Amino acid sequence: RQSLLGAGFRNLSLLQGRYITQDPIGLKGGWNFYQYPLNPITDIDPLGLATCLYSITLGMLSCVSDTSSDDNSYGVLTISVASGNNGNNMQCKNNPGCTHLQNRGPIPQGVWSWNVNGPGATNRKPNGIRLVPSANTETYNRDGFLTHSCLNAFGPSLGPRFCSEGCITGSSNDMQKLNELIFSEPDSTLTVTD
Repeated sequence: RQSLLGAGFRNLSLLQGRYITQDPIGLKGGWNFYQYPLNPITDIDPLGLATCLYSITLGMLSCVSDTSSDDNSYGVLTISVASGNNGNNMQCKNNPGCTHLQNRGPIPQGVWSWNVNGPGATNRKPNGIRLVPSANTETYNRDGFLTHSCLNAFGPSLGPRFCSEGCITGSSNDMQKLNELIFSEPDSTLTVTD
């Protein structure tokens, strides 16, 4: 028999250290519906910022919106993206081992935020939004990263004109969806993983 603690709208298993029923506020409490926040008052995002995750190897970018829609659901956006290129036969497109290579490798791993309106936000890329690294993100002295669309984001990227020299790129339709989310929740974060 489990030791259960009634906690309002759901039950907490003291043996498992997690709730046995889903969080009634859905994804607003985080990615794990069953997690017990050590501080339930501060373990949600009161600012309404989207949380995004990009896997270089998988070529997938997913965002969870903290802003509810009319039906009280929280939006999840998952799109296919690519970063880096294969110029000089380096095979750096979507290769986390190349993040240190200027103009070749994908965006470095770490935490980034979108610069929607601040200094340096303007750019000439279609559907482009500038990315700003957090203080703890190693950029290898690289800069100028964006999320933007490209006509051939998923092509061989052999050059000499590349869709990405480290920017996160995708189809025009997908990047417009991402921009819609980011513009509605400025200063949202992006965690880049290998």
